[in-house]
Amino acid sequence: LLGLDEASLSEAILTKRLIVNGKTIKKPQNKALAIDKRDSLAMMTYSNLFVWLVRNVNETLQNESASGAAPASDTNNGFIGVLDIYGFETFEVNGFEQLLINYCNEKLQRHFNRHLFEVEQELYANEGVDWS
Repeated sequence: LLGLDEASLSEAILTKRLIVNGKTIKKPQNKALAIDKRDSLAMMTYSNLFVWLVRNVNETLQNESASGAAPASDTNNGFIGVLDIYGFETFEVNGFEQLLINYCNEKLQRHFNRHLFEVEQELYANEGVDWS
């Protein structure tokens, strides 16, 4: 999928190369560092995929705005905004990690609200208060 040679990738993750007096020595990587390398590759891959996706969506929106094929804002630029519990966030560059952070925050907020409202509804029911 990434166009990488499987054997070379495996070697890069599972070994480390040391250069001593101009000679290259390959040494097995310890498990923790190999896992770190694997995770870094995955994070870089997803981050680059996210950047690619956003760039292509933006290009598509701008092309549609310019051609009049889709409704556009007053400035003829389409955009995608993400509304979270704190409102709209505007960053010069927003990456995949920020999206994940926002997603997790939203899930936590939803869990908190759901739990809080269930507790309140149970309290009202126990006190005979009609909350509907």
